[in-house]
Amino acid sequence: MQKKYKTILKTLVASMIVASVFLFVFGVDFVFAQEADLGFKYVNNTGLQTYQKSGGLMSLLVNTVRYFLGFLGIIAVIMIIFSGFLWMTSDGDETKINRAKQTLVRAGIGLALMLSAFAIVTFIYNIITGQPMGPGGSGGSSTGGPTSGIGALGNCTIESVYPSPGQKDVPRNTSIIVTFKEEINPTTICNDAGGNNDGVCDFGEYIIDENIRIYKTTSGDACPTPCAGNELDVNVSTVDNRTFVFTPMNYLGSSNEFINYTVYLSNNITTMDGRNVFTSCLDQFFRWRFEVNNTVDLTPPRVKNGGVFPAPDNSVDTFTAGSVVQASGQISVNNVPIPYVSASLISVVPPDTVVVDLNSIINGVLTIAVLSDGATAQLSQGATLLGNSVFNGNTVDFPNILSLTASAPPAGGSSWTVNVTAMQAADTLQIGAINYRFVNTVPSGNEIQIGSDTDLTAANIANVIDSQANIDAVSIGDIVYASSSVAGSVGNNIAFSVSSISLILTPGSGHLEDGVDSSVQVTVADTRDKPRNAVIQIIFNEAINPLTVSGDATQVEDAIAIECISIAGLPCNTSDPGIYSCAYGECLEGSFAQSNQYRTVEFISNNLCGVNGCGEKIYCLPGNSELKVHLNAATLEGCVNCSAKPPFTACTGGH
Repeated sequence: MQKKYKTILKTLVASMIVASVFLFVFGVDFVFAQEADLGFKYVNNTGLQTYQKSGGLMSLLVNTVRYFLGFLGIIAVIMIIFSGFLWMTSDGDETKINRAKQTLVRAGIGLALMLSAFAIVTFIYNIITGQPMGPGGSGGSSTGGPTSGIGALGNCTIESVYPSPGQKDVPRNTSIIVTFKEEINPTTICNDAGGNNDGVCDFGEYIIDENIRIYKTTSGDACPTPCAGNELDVNVSTVDNRTFVFTPMNYLGSSNEFINYTVYLSNNITTMDGRNVFTSCLDQFFRWRFEVNNTVDLTPPRVKNGGVFPAPDNSVDTFTAGSVVQASGQISVNNVPIPYVSASLISVVPPDTVVVDLNSIINGVLTIAVLSDGATAQLSQGATLLGNSVFNGNTVDFPNILSLTASAPPAGGSSWTVNVTAMQAADTLQIGAINYRFVNTVPSGNEIQIGSDTDLTAANIANVIDSQANIDAVSIGDIVYASSSVAGSVGNNIAFSVSSISLILTPGSGHLEDGVDSSVQVTVADTRDKPRNAVIQIIFNEAINPLTVSGDATQVEDAIAIECISIAGLPCNTSDPGIYSCAYGECLEGSFAQSNQYRTVEFISNNLCGVNGCGEKIYCLPGNSELKVHLNAATLEGCVNCSAKPPFTACTGGH
């Protein structure tokens, strides 16, 4: 086994040496080309890029080394996992544990060697190709690869660019788009060649060639002195000083080959407050590269199939509010309930003091006899012994039945005859948490007085149970109508029962019923209507010029607008919040923005309607409204510089 591990380690070391030699020997034949697409967005983040098309033997070698090192890394990880498995299943066996430790150490050494090989290959490759070491670069030559200065994208100054870094197959008539994270001083972007001195980059004004450099990657950057070899005839436009569109007046590339272009943005570009834009970035410039194909794109952009949200919905859903209902029940008094009557004393012979327990259930003639010890009394009813008890002074107590206090000290053989009436159990009514009993006397506590007839009894029931905080009650004739004070299904939990056949409860389920929570019934017409805080979104099949579809709704309504047709069934008008008059009638105020590399346009209303759990503001579309989205196609380009745009070198019909 040890021999096997040594063999693996030797193989890893050998692979490192072979990879290095291959790159040294054959690296001089390297020709710049584009990155191979292996499923990574930016392979350059590893520092080792792969190449295709014109890469030749170098491309094969780089790819071979890359895959081989990856394969060795997989083996090392498998060995680490295997050592962990050995350790976990060792069951305390020292031999197995030592074997697992040795496997883990050797696998770690192998992985370290593999990473070292990768680092050496990357270092050699960077020297051969002139690429800076590691992602972001060190600010090397202006012909650097797509990683040079890329640190400014996303996490520093640049929000997005088009074409994206490393993008392939870009048409020759492309525009180049850069969006900054803050406003830029336009006088450091365009030279105001239009002569209007308005401080804005618009059509007819061209790039400052030392600050904005666009050039063929293989030719290199001709700037700073002179810049004649770069693309200089480039118009620049912006509407917000954040997004700039650079439009070459001549087609990029060639009609018979694919050509790589590099765009370089200088740190001489400044913000509105005079700061150099890339000073705080890893590299104090921004540079990226893309590939231009040999064709001209004459197909207009299209909205992707299913690329609109909310989806088209030509009918308004109807909402029917369901009323909240109280749980309820009724009590019908069809006879006089049985009242509660306490137990009582009829007579005692000889006439001493007897106190009968009010709730005693013993009825009839009882005998109390003093036993021969003169201290113990025995209570019986006929031949039935009810219990013994000891005198305390002159008093003897038989719990839950009665107590006797003799006029003289008891003596053996003494006796008393007591005649009692037992308690009469009452009918009961439970509603809510209280169980009431009926009485003929003035009620106290949880008691209900029986009236002279069924109607008065019903009235007494209603008055007593209505005093509960969670129950409402009223009587009409001999019927009591009870309901939960709180509407909704919660009232269905209120207890509702009776022990008397004189009272009939409806329902007889033991609780109130039919409480219903509030609800809204939706009748969907066409497709379900979307919530008010929905974001209107249109996704195109390619990047869209942001100057035509980004900004305040009133600024771009000629290209895109959200028409308001009706709100709550009534026509929209400018007196409604967030509505303004537009070419289509009435439109929604708000703003349009782009995302997804300028392929997605989103509309957000400026109607603030709340704050979410994170404290972020929520903006809403008009409630219960019918809206229509308008997209207008641009007109054809006029006859501008046709001779420089083969094969279309002449104008027809003004275009």
